[in-house]
Amino acid sequence: MACPHVTGAATYVKTYHPAWSPVAITSAMMTTGRRGASQLSVKQPFHKFFPRKVTNVGSATSTYKATISEQPLLNITVTPSILTFKALNEQQDFVVYVTGGVFETNAVISASLTWSDGIYIVYMGAQTEEGYSLGSELHLSALEQVLEGSSPQESLVYSYKNSFNGFAAWLTDKEKNKLLGTKGVVSVFLSKTHHPQTTRSWDFLAFPRTVNRVPEVESNIIVGVIDTGIWPESLSFNASGTVRGAVPSARIAVYKVCFDWCQEHDILAGLHDAISDGVDVISISLGHIEQHKAFSDNAIAIRSFHAMQKGILVSASTGNFGPGMKTLRNDAPWILSTGASTIDRRIISNVELGNNMTLEASSCSISLLSY
Repeated sequence: MACPHVTGAATYVKTYHPAWSPVAITSAMMTTGRRGASQLSVKQPFHKFFPRKVTNVGSATSTYKATISEQPLLNITVTPSILTFKALNEQQDFVVYVTGGVFETNAVISASLTWSDGIYIVYMGAQTEEGYSLGSELHLSALEQVLEGSSPQESLVYSYKNSFNGFAAWLTDKEKNKLLGTKGVVSVFLSKTHHPQTTRSWDFLAFPRTVNRVPEVESNIIVGVIDTGIWPESLSFNASGTVRGAVPSARIAVYKVCFDWCQEHDILAGLHDAISDGVDVISISLGHIEQHKAFSDNAIAIRSFHAMQKGILVSASTGNFGPGMKTLRNDAPWILSTGASTIDRRIISNVELGNNMTLEASSCSISLLSY
């Protein structure tokens, strides 16, 4: 006889959250279904707490913030409100505190708790002397005005204060909307995932090895490379063979911004450090799969604009998402946008004929073709 009761409970949850998937509904019921979780007296004020344990089944390194649906008759808090995981299947504990008053007879009250991994970037325009001197204090103050249930120190991920004013933080949709109405905030947008977009460009371009050089000038140029980082053990650094590259005498500074993913808030931090270190040119071959709607919601466009104001050239890839319309990435007018018009690689498939002759052609197949 238990199944109809569980079905009824699932239906009840579905009525309040019609867009929830079966997995979400099951998870909600399993998380809150411990005995005693619903034994609340409606005849007197109450304060209950419910210890819970959660397992990380997402990315190995990830952080989640608690989001509680509004319920005016209940005061619900979660401790801790932010969970940071460092490994897959890692488990962490949290406690849900519920406080309420006297309810009407037969009152039906519903609330939900969701763990989300959304990091938002808050852009506050060009940096001012006051903003630079205050630094993260200004950003913590802005967070303190909008956060619900978590501390500014817990929510703040990055504080950007060199050349432009802004920060990255864990926010709910409601907190994000509050910040949008705050004085001095230009835009608030979700930190998106970017992808590397280059592999072996120099070999493809057949860059000549014997060109005129000016070593005394080249050696003073620093190129900041924003990508997946550098591997010191690579054969490129073993001092044997022929050095290849556009300007071999120039120095490079590599900033790792891609870990499990290439997140915009990490890319901004890498660009922030590159500008602070005084690089002369920045190279970034990263792009988002979808085109940004506005430059004010584009982390690379924002940071490259302020780099341009400091005399730093930013060269960025436009991606390989064609051949349709509006498929370019990093196409802001202040960026040196670069895209390949052709490639030197093919996907080869072999067709074996009945006379044992094999034909090779550019194609893509998932099985051996025989005729």
